[in-house]
Amino acid sequence: MKIFSRAIKIFTVLFLVLGLAAASAETVQERASRLAQKSLELRKQPPRTLNAEEHKAQVLIKQAEDLSATVESASEVDAVIALFQTAAKTAPGYDEAWIGLASALCRRVFFMPAETAREKAEILKYLDQAKAACNRALAINPMSPGANYWMSNILITEVNFRNPALGLLRIPQILSYSDKVEQVDPYYEYGAIYRTYGMAISLMPDWMIKTTGYSPAMILPYLDQALKMEPNCFSNRTVRAFMLNKLGEKERALADLEYVRSHDPALLPSYQADNRLRQKDALVLWKMFTGKSYPEK
Repeated sequence: MKIFSRAIKIFTVLFLVLGLAAASAETVQERASRLAQKSLELRKQPPRTLNAEEHKAQVLIKQAEDLSATVESASEVDAVIALFQTAAKTAPGYDEAWIGLASALCRRVFFMPAETAREKAEILKYLDQAKAACNRALAINPMSPGANYWMSNILITEVNFRNPALGLLRIPQILSYSDKVEQVDPYYEYGAIYRTYGMAISLMPDWMIKTTGYSPAMILPYLDQALKMEPNCFSNRTVRAFMLNKLGEKERALADLEYVRSHDPALLPSYQADNRLRQKDALVLWKMFTGKSYPEK
């Protein structure tokens, strides 16, 4: 009974975060479109004026971001981490420096082996450092979209290496960070929080979804809108493919994976390194969905 109650609580949090619990004349598609417009209007606002320390840090941040867009190895990510560390030391009160450091530390683990207990322990050290950097950013700006997004992403990543069974217990905490992103900038990083929602839902067993009457289809309009705004963010396509396959729409899922495999990662310059990783993920998902190696169906 306690487990069932906890499951209902998790779903209640999810419904509230997505704005789907309350009766409303606004459809999910309309809400996704409205929130996208909110983010577009935010992009039109001029950036705040930086002080001298922040300006110096911003130069380093730009160098780190340019390098991060093309990394292909752990050593290259280390160079990105070093730049963000210098930026954070240069302007310790600048949340963007800490956000960049957190993201680089989290991305570092995707280039690390994770077969043995020792290797997983090393990964967890990086994730602990990433959380610490996020907390520095959140102390400066509790509503920072970047800090809240990366904290939720780090927690999801940590579950995979610590104890997947903790995933369900972590969902309310993960979504609380994502909710803050939606309040400020719903389509931050090409709809990153909706990828987080999709990943969180993927942790839920089918029996739980059926028990509550919840359908993963509720998340799809947000991912659809994100891809309408930027079709070449491959992460959105791999997450959507997973959701579509879960809904029994295998052909649409495979179409997303085919797009990822057949398009140039550099079509989205700032995400080309991440896009290359998603191309590898697409091969794994293709095998999972079809039982065959890409491009066989």
